[in-house]
Amino acid sequence: MWQLYTSRTEKQLKVLPLCIIVIGICLRFYYQFVEWSFNGDEVNLGLSIVQSNFRQVFTPLPYNQSAPPLFLVVQKLLSSIAKPYISLKILSFLSSCVSLFLFSRLLKIYFPFYLQILLLALFCFNPFVIGNSLTLKQYTLDLTLGLVAVNYFIKNRNNYISFIFFSIFCLLSNVGLFFCASLTIFKVLSFLFEKKGFFKWKNLTSILPFLLAPVPYLFYFIWFMQQPGAEELRNYMTAYWSTTFVPLDLSFFKWFAIQAKVITLFLFSSYWLVGIPVFLGFSVGIIFTFKYIRSVFQNKVLGVIAVYVITVVIHLSLSAFKMYPFSDRLFLYLVPGIYLTLGYGIMEVNKWTGNSRYAKVGFNSFLMLLISTIVLYFSYLPEKENDVLALIKLINTTDKTVVFTPKAKTLSSEWLEFTKYDKLESNSLIKAGGIGENISPEDLIIAVQNKKFGHTRKMSTPEPLIQELLVQEKIVLHKRVGGYVIYKIK
Repeated sequence: MWQLYTSRTEKQLKVLPLCIIVIGICLRFYYQFVEWSFNGDEVNLGLSIVQSNFRQVFTPLPYNQSAPPLFLVVQKLLSSIAKPYISLKILSFLSSCVSLFLFSRLLKIYFPFYLQILLLALFCFNPFVIGNSLTLKQYTLDLTLGLVAVNYFIKNRNNYISFIFFSIFCLLSNVGLFFCASLTIFKVLSFLFEKKGFFKWKNLTSILPFLLAPVPYLFYFIWFMQQPGAEELRNYMTAYWSTTFVPLDLSFFKWFAIQAKVITLFLFSSYWLVGIPVFLGFSVGIIFTFKYIRSVFQNKVLGVIAVYVITVVIHLSLSAFKMYPFSDRLFLYLVPGIYLTLGYGIMEVNKWTGNSRYAKVGFNSFLMLLISTIVLYFSYLPEKENDVLALIKLINTTDKTVVFTPKAKTLSSEWLEFTKYDKLESNSLIKAGGIGENISPEDLIIAVQNKKFGHTRKMSTPEPLIQELLVQEKIVLHKRVGGYVIYKIK
């Protein structure tokens, strides 16, 4: 097999993975604590955490928000450390940083040095990974705890440790339930294909921790659904995520094409030109992972990839029954599995190249394509779409008088403590008058959407006050900024 580096060069570059991780941590620190502020739904969850006591965080939250119970408890504890703008970001930042080391560990075990560098750089610098692992949600725990699971729990460990870890995993992240089911299926299949005797007591007890770990969460969920407002929250979430569930009719093919495009753009490149050939490399990895099914249970990297594949099948199955949505930030936990599959595909392509001169040129071109993708990530890191910051920017740059509906005024004032702006820096927002005061034609009215059903649908029912003015034809839609709707007075 052709080698990119000599052993001497590899020793000289041994510090490179650590340098990549350090840069990845610095990027995350900058975007978490310097550049980005919480977005609308994050602020609503933050308000629910800050304004609720420890018992209330276990019950249906206001603002139509929900999150796993232990995640809410940890965030409630952290919220007292500093202002919400800082304290509620600590958990996701630390978790995101830990994920870099865990992914690096997988690469060191399974891949040659050149692939360690390439895949680690993709993981560290990918704007999708950075953005979605730094939100005030449990998605970063989905990613990090999933990496802990495939790093340490695929092989048999102490049953008590396995039970404790996965019980905590399920209470911190809904994806913990997926990994419990996935590892159970993986172990059962390994017993069958390796003919170890499924009904042996030792084999049965090895899967018991994964079967029993979800029980504490199950008891909590049954109790939660008996609380006031739980049924309404479930109906709201089902409607909100309606476009992300797997359809069970012919529209599945359109849905699948959209998801393939999203995954390709988010995980492989910012442009299709680069993303498509990298996606082909990923496809080669999938094909060779399951070419010889027995090897999945003998080769460590194939075993890890198989666990991720089983997990996504479970996720998609639940989505088809409208039990858990399949959407961009919700499949963040799959990123390590996708990159491992891509790396395995590259290794197989490397075997094909042999000593052929033209094959080597093609292989080098493919690697350069990956490197160009890493460069694109630095120029493609998008500004986080943020309701409050976008609104403040609009208000501070317009020469028109701005007034708020009462609902928008209250909400905007509450949200300020979750942004990098304080009240002194947002005078124009705080001093803006309320609707009904002296206003004139061409003034702007800031309103909020009454309800936002549908994950991808932005058009929704205006709040009642605005609805009345629209019926009277006194205002006209000017523009939309995140969750805010801006109208111009006729």
